Amino acid sequence: MSLDLDQRKAIEKLSRLKAGALFMKMGTGKTKVACDLIRLKLQNIDVVIWIAPASLLNSQKYVGEIRAWSADFFDRIFFFSVESISKSDSKYLQMRGIAEENRNFCVIDESIFIKNTRALRTKRLLKDYNLFDFRIILNGTPVTKSLLDLYSQITFLSPNILNMTERQFADNFLIYFFDGKDQYPWRRWSKPANVEALVEIARPYIFNSDFKTECSIRVFDREFRLDADERRRYSDFKNAFLKGKLYVCFFSVAQKFQHAYSVRCKDKFCDTLAIVDEILSRGEKVVIFVKFIAEALMLRNALGGLLYMGAHKDDLSRFESEEDVLICTYGVGSVGLNLQCANNLIYYSQTFDYKEKEQAKYRVYRTGQKRTVNVYNMWVETGLEDIIKYSLSRKCDLLRDVERAISVEEARRL
Repeated sequence: MSLDLDQRKAIEKLSRLKAGALFMKMGTGKTKVACDLIRLKLQNIDVVIWIAPASLLNSQKYVGEIRAWSADFFDRIFFFSVESISKSDSKYLQMRGIAEENRNFCVIDESIFIKNTRALRTKRLLKDYNLFDFRIILNGTPVTKSLLDLYSQITFLSPNILNMTERQFADNFLIYFFDGKDQYPWRRWSKPANVEALVEIARPYIFNSDFKTECSIRVFDREFRLDADERRRYSDFKNAFLKGKLYVCFFSVAQKFQHAYSVRCKDKFCDTLAIVDEILSRGEKVVIFVKFIAEALMLRNALGGLLYMGAHKDDLSRFESEEDVLICTYGVGSVGLNLQCANNLIYYSQTFDYKEKEQAKYRVYRTGQKRTVNVYNMWVETGLEDIIKYSLSRKCDLLRDVERAISVEEARRL
């Protein structure tokens, strides 16, 4: 497979460095570029240490893609899940031993997983950064909530790039409220400041590109009303949950209330089955994203196909070869997977997090996709879904920003 212009530019820029970041949009071929950069250093390294989320490393499709682009050095790659760096001392020490004893090239895929400076895995990787002779981080969405997300990612490349502590980073590039109590107030809330200066500091080490494709995308919004019985049950559920309370946590009620009506909405369920039947009659495949496990199991019972969620992860290679329906939960199925054998995507239940929906979309709408991509948004007419629409229109995760109590009367309107 030949390189496109952005991929060639990425290699030209980062091949001259010992450390760099590929912040390329999902679907633009980051894995191939990373393997090509490693290939240019093969005479200077003995092994490759490849760190990625466990959900990716457990995917035969993901590992198979790496194998395809690294055929001449795949046997030199040692894989470690980013979770194991903190959860397994033996795995962490094994990784350290390999790095200490060999000339190496370290890849961290989905580097957003090391954004939290308080997490043990982040502390360990930042402490050990100099054990890796060459370092590259990959991510399509390097900032999910705050510019602070960039601090640990850039520091892993080299502390000398920013040459500042987390507090100094916050003071230079964030606006935050200091209440005199919280030692790290910028971690709770902040907004960008002096972004141009940060860009100038990091620019030499980062390659960033937008997603480009010749295929088109069509979005269909489907609205559904709860019938009289469903409305009564939903109202009874809310009343039972709120009984005896004056105030409740918005985060808690949002999750519970959405589950209550989303799982029970028969019109949405029946319409989804009809959409899938139409897709299959065209000889096409479909990926369905859900928020709740109960929804996934319900759809699996009706449609068959494959499940990819939590501890239940079917072999995704079967989706390309024999199965036409794949049902995923957000987070697990929306990161790092190439599902472009499908060109239909259904958001069966909605998430507050714009990033999660975008990541899910780019599983099918990506470089190499030749067909029109059809996206179906399934909405239920409730006050809560109106808030979700507002959150998504702001391209943010409002649920994470709302850390407050709401009154029982406000909750009943959800």
